[in-house]
Amino acid sequence: MAVTMADLGQHPVLAFVLFSIVLLVVKNVYNSIRASQRARSLGCLPGVYGSSGPFGLGFFMTVAKAAKKGTRIQLHDSLYKTHGNTFKQKIPGNEILFTIEPENAKAILTTQFADFGLGHRARTFWPLLGDGIFNADGRTWSHARTLLRPQFTKDQVADLQLMDEHIKTFIEAIPKDKSLFDIQPLFFAFTNNSSTHFLFGESLAGPETSSGSGAVQFGRAFDKSLEWLSRRVSAQKLSFLVDGNKEYTSACKYVHDIADHYVRLALESRAEAKKSDRYIFLQALAKDTQDPKVLRDNILNLLIAGRDTTASLLSSVLFYLSHAPDAWKKLRQEILDEFGDVAHPTGEITHAKIKNMRYLRYVLNEALRLLPPVPINSRMAFKDTSLPLGGGPDGKSRVFVKQGTVIPFSLYTMHRRKDIWGEDAEEFDPERWARDGSHTWEYIPFNGGPRICLGQQYALIEASYMMIRLAQNFDTLRNDGGSRVPDAKVDLTLTHRNGVNVRLYSSSACTSNKKQDEPLSNPPSQFNPGYLDVAMGKHEDVVAKISRLVSQFHKANQPYRIFHGSTNSTRPRPNAQNQKFVDISALNNVLRVDDQAKKAYVEPNVPMDRLVEATLKHGLIPPVVMEFPGITAGGGYSGTSGESSSFRHGFFDRTIDSVEMVLPNGEVVKTSEQNKPDLFHGAAGAVGSLGVTTLIELNLIKAKKFVKVTYERKNSVAAAIEAFQKESADPENATFDYIDGIQFSPDHGVVVKGEMTDEKPADAPVKTFSNPWDPWFYLHAQEITKSNDVATEYVPLAEYLFRYDRGGFWTPYTGRMLNIGLWGFGPARQKEFVAKNRDLEHKLSELGGMKWLYAHTYSPEDEFWKDFDLFPIRQLAMADNVLDDISHRRFNPLRGSYVLVSPHRTKRPWQGQQESPSKTVLPSYDPACYLCPGNARAQGDANPQYTNTFVFVNDYSAVKEEQAEYKPHGDENESFFLRAEPVVGKCYVLTFSAAHNLTLADLSATEIVPVIDAWTEIYTSHLSPKNPLAQVAPATHLPPDAPTASLTKPKMQYRYMQIFENKGAAMGCSNPHPHGQVWTTSSLPEEPMVELEQLKKYRAEHGGKHLLGDYVALEVSKQERVVFENDGFVVLCPWWATWPFETMIISKTHKRALVDLNADEKVQLAEAIAEITRRYDNLFETHFPYSMGIHQAPLEGTDEEIESSWLHLHFYPPLLRSATVRKFLVGYEMMAEPQRDITPEQATSKLKACGGELYRKKL
Repeated sequence: MAVTMADLGQHPVLAFVLFSIVLLVVKNVYNSIRASQRARSLGCLPGVYGSSGPFGLGFFMTVAKAAKKGTRIQLHDSLYKTHGNTFKQKIPGNEILFTIEPENAKAILTTQFADFGLGHRARTFWPLLGDGIFNADGRTWSHARTLLRPQFTKDQVADLQLMDEHIKTFIEAIPKDKSLFDIQPLFFAFTNNSSTHFLFGESLAGPETSSGSGAVQFGRAFDKSLEWLSRRVSAQKLSFLVDGNKEYTSACKYVHDIADHYVRLALESRAEAKKSDRYIFLQALAKDTQDPKVLRDNILNLLIAGRDTTASLLSSVLFYLSHAPDAWKKLRQEILDEFGDVAHPTGEITHAKIKNMRYLRYVLNEALRLLPPVPINSRMAFKDTSLPLGGGPDGKSRVFVKQGTVIPFSLYTMHRRKDIWGEDAEEFDPERWARDGSHTWEYIPFNGGPRICLGQQYALIEASYMMIRLAQNFDTLRNDGGSRVPDAKVDLTLTHRNGVNVRLYSSSACTSNKKQDEPLSNPPSQFNPGYLDVAMGKHEDVVAKISRLVSQFHKANQPYRIFHGSTNSTRPRPNAQNQKFVDISALNNVLRVDDQAKKAYVEPNVPMDRLVEATLKHGLIPPVVMEFPGITAGGGYSGTSGESSSFRHGFFDRTIDSVEMVLPNGEVVKTSEQNKPDLFHGAAGAVGSLGVTTLIELNLIKAKKFVKVTYERKNSVAAAIEAFQKESADPENATFDYIDGIQFSPDHGVVVKGEMTDEKPADAPVKTFSNPWDPWFYLHAQEITKSNDVATEYVPLAEYLFRYDRGGFWTPYTGRMLNIGLWGFGPARQKEFVAKNRDLEHKLSELGGMKWLYAHTYSPEDEFWKDFDLFPIRQLAMADNVLDDISHRRFNPLRGSYVLVSPHRTKRPWQGQQESPSKTVLPSYDPACYLCPGNARAQGDANPQYTNTFVFVNDYSAVKEEQAEYKPHGDENESFFLRAEPVVGKCYVLTFSAAHNLTLADLSATEIVPVIDAWTEIYTSHLSPKNPLAQVAPATHLPPDAPTASLTKPKMQYRYMQIFENKGAAMGCSNPHPHGQVWTTSSLPEEPMVELEQLKKYRAEHGGKHLLGDYVALEVSKQERVVFENDGFVVLCPWWATWPFETMIISKTHKRALVDLNADEKVQLAEAIAEITRRYDNLFETHFPYSMGIHQAPLEGTDEEIESSWLHLHFYPPLLRSATVRKFLVGYEMMAEPQRDITPEQATSKLKACGGELYRKKL
């Protein structure tokens, strides 16, 4: 039936409906046409649409059901498998674009950051989270980030002591009966308690909280709020349908009331100037803002990050490890190697050490990849725009994104893409991070770009610390026998729907419960176990002091003595008033026992009893143990050390892999079979004449509980010697581990053999020799063989090793050497005492022997050196350091030039210029400084209130961006001699910190990373599109508050960018505020041009190899000029250095430019910069001046130039002898070639000795 206009007039409702439909159709047609036109203008092709039902209602209901069930990630995963990596769906009133393309995520989060925001999400989360950092856009977000970011650079963040309090409670809650339990709620309780403690200042798990709330009540309310927020997210524009739910509003109010209580406390504390004993995040934040709503909103935002995400990560880690016993075993071994177990800790757990736990990092990375705690993120388009991928039939073209479109991107699915991660993408394999850890936008568990998670390091440290404590307390982790595939549930964060059911226990208790009749597994109880708690950093500090002192004596040509502290030395203690000595008594620690490699890292003054105690805890023992407890490891290497196991293993020095020592000139070297082997062997037994031993890398063997001791009586000396010869003839196949003997009289000798064993007959008693009531060993051996030709006993291993501790000496037979000890009082008169010693020395010489040098010798010098062979020792001492004493030239392959080295000139007196170091103390803010935040610069522009780095165009640039055209004129002869070429470019200034009084040496690696990020962004923004690096460069993101926001597009393509810093007035720096410069030029400057030619030449002549790659590999293997190294970079004094303490930072692997660095590598570069600048300042305890520059691939160049480039940094410092004496390049250096006095090796030794804390922080 036809409807006429008259009919519509009679039915106004029908007319309205029809009119609305027509209007909607017309609007849709118009919008569709407009969108198509806009898409074409942006170069987009149509994308894929999934089935959504009429008006998108069908798809909306599907999403709503998934949200209610917590199966959104499963729904998204299935949609991607159906429609591909990027597709569109409709819901009522809106369009959704789904994507798992890394390039799209990169665009949304960085390159097109301004095109997208939170959109509906901000309104959806507002009832709980207000205007906090995770729920804000634009200026509100920028303000929140500026407010919070400084707090996450504090040393107190991730307070390990605070965490320990809550980990203890966590461990106490684990069943002690090895039963199955759900560990997930324990993790949530732990993070809830630790996070509230960190943020609020007290844990809600405490018995009497000031808020009156308990952890359980607060946790439930918070969980309920998040559950309803998740439903609001899924409802998008229809989220109002969820509003008004009483359960939801009550939960939000409860959470707000608790947060408001702690905000009030923080503000009151500030008003009353109360100081807490520990760092409280909320109180620290209240120093920067007193707005209670801002404080509440942001603290609740951070609570989600600190509580839910870390608990989610830990739950996932335990889930996967319980199904991967080999991974758990390997992780636990790494942790025990570094920190020991709970009963036998071997060192302090620090942030730095945690970050160096490589396999632990792999495990966390893999869990974050497979089950990211926030598995789905989303943004809304603020305007019509496009994304790089998703358009066209193959999805490889740009795709149009209409204003208002919501874009969820599933990290869960993107992290499992087989075309990115391989066919095993859904398998838990931590080793994949060892094979390839260079992932960028395909792996973003902490988001990326300007909104990258501020608390990333906090979360990783907290999760790492929990895993370390679990591994220390439990050796067994089992699952419930269920599926290896997790059943993940998502509200706002990911949880395991059915929990994480595990068994966690220690099969052999981590603490010792030794029964009274069990053998001693450790040396007697008087030994002090506290030596294990020493960090390597302390060792380096002590060695640095020794090196400096030895170097001073060497320069002054003064003899000195070594003081070891309390040792077996018969020499008198040094008297500080009239003797020069070097005190090494602090080197008395076992730094580490490596179970897997069977090695111990031992300082020289560690006595044998403490060494055995430390290694036995790991079931290991040194192959050769000096049988007096007080003999030290250093004495065993530098002195003599033949023991009862030496028939098989040789002297103690033969069981050593490497030795660190300080040479007579103060240089610190590491010697081994591979590095300085002559010195390694020559210093053994040389009683310190070739250097001061500072660290020993000692091999270990497996220990057993007992030594089965067999005493065999021999009735003559000849019979005893014959028995020794026969028994030790085939050491490798001998059935025993130890052999020695005692001769009591011409007709009573005893050969003692020992065999390590774990088995002891039940009726065999255990024999000991260390208790006051025990017999002395040598008397016992005499007594037991009076009536028995052969006797057998079982002695605990440690008791056997130190059986001679009381009353006797030993004569072990080692090959063809007989070591005889002669003890007793000599004549009281000095003349007669010397005469008796001379008689003994003559007799020893007549028999072909000699006195060991730990005894006094009285022979004349010529006779002494005849016995002890001076010439080879002198040759050995000089051979490796001959270049330290002769003038010579060194070749610089980077420039193809030479430098003259004159080390003999270091002893010349100095009467040249000396400058007093500045004693000016700078403020953290200087109102007159044109670089400080908020201040006006030279030409009137005001700096923003920046917090770390800030970039602006140099007000007095060295090159112009625009200038008059230059055309050469004149005849050919004139143009040859009077040649010029125009140069244009752009110059920037980059501040390193907002604080006026800091330098790079004062900053941590974490604080230097933003500087590297800024360098990278500036470089990226100037890259030629034709440069191969432009294809891999992280896109430059320039939100309004970014430190590089003042960058503008260059007016032409420049050829090169030089990044550099001049530090100190001595280097021409006009402002002490920490800053560097960036100059871009249309030409390739001289220095990088010469280097680039040499790099290209080497690559062409060496089959594609890289000059700096080969050079770094050589230096790392030799370790002669290496100051510091980590996984990514090495700091070294180059072989060809011109300046006294010139260094380079060189990438260990081929990195063409900063853009090639991933996040971890940027941290490693920051560590290298922090190390060398701190060592510079420590060297002369001054603000060390230098010029530093980065050499990397040119902005525009040939493929050959780009691929031949190798990222490296140069540091050129002028200081020579002290903070007051500088080197000048004058005279011969200007007229002939560069020259230096101190060798790079000597400079390296001094810089290596300057590690540790920055000197001025100790003042």
